[in-house]
Amino acid sequence: MVRSFLIALMLMLFSLSSLAADTGWLTMPDNDHAQVRATADKSSTGDVKILLEVQLAPGWKTYWRSPGEGGVAPEINWTQSVSDMIWHWPSPSAFDVAGIHTQGYDKEVVFPIELKSVDSDNLNGVLTLSTCSNVCILTDYSLNLDLNEPAPADFEWQYNQAMAKVPVTSGLISAVSSDYRNSQLTLSLQREQGDWHQPNIYLDPPQGMLYGIPQLTAKGDHLSVTVDVTDDWGDAAGDITGKPLSFVVTDDGYSRQVNDTIGQGDSVSLPTADSGVGLWSILAFALLGGLILNLMPCVLPVLA
Repeated sequence: MVRSFLIALMLMLFSLSSLAADTGWLTMPDNDHAQVRATADKSSTGDVKILLEVQLAPGWKTYWRSPGEGGVAPEINWTQSVSDMIWHWPSPSAFDVAGIHTQGYDKEVVFPIELKSVDSDNLNGVLTLSTCSNVCILTDYSLNLDLNEPAPADFEWQYNQAMAKVPVTSGLISAVSSDYRNSQLTLSLQREQGDWHQPNIYLDPPQGMLYGIPQLTAKGDHLSVTVDVTDDWGDAAGDITGKPLSFVVTDDGYSRQVNDTIGQGDSVSLPTADSGVGLWSILAFALLGGLILNLMPCVLPVLA
């Protein structure tokens, strides 16, 4: 009996330690429509990578960083001081229910999160998650992670898979122009290569403003977007010219994050996927590097 007890105790301790950098799947009694899980990995420099997974029951959804006309974006409040939290947002979907336009996720979503210079080895916080169907539920989940323990064996692979669903900052479109007049924002997007097929756009409104349902018109490689703008109370918006312009545009499985300024019809060229150093420049640098290497004193005896 004593030996059986010791074996059971060892198995329990092993199970607890193996989940120390992993919260396991968390559910709350007042919300059986969602479950969340957090895993973490701390580098030698003190930076921490976190994967926040959310699984939702059929018919339920949660929200993007800009929820739209309703909803609340997920948020984590850490009990200790952390610096420079970078929350990466995968490309969302649009949901229109009873005339309310929202932006978010259904079924499941994985958020990659980065924390800079975390001093403590015990990371504790509270995730506030809004989930909605016919009703909305705001739920708090306690996250407790022991960063002394190793991350799950496939953590890096899972993290890279999650980052692959985050919009890139180059490619897909080569130019954008914006114009704001009479409480309506108009965007003109030039596709980098080929024609638009089934584009979608997800907009971040400036502070204190709301965007309505975007109206998209695609013709060849040109995409026109118009969206009504109001304040938080649904009244006519003031002048937002010069305010930040942030949106994600998707098409054919590609997604692009654009950050600009709301202007008055001026076209702005954007970085493309081909921008940067060209192939011939790379080959020239490689050849030059090889020639310099062959002239190094330690290589000269080998050349003979």
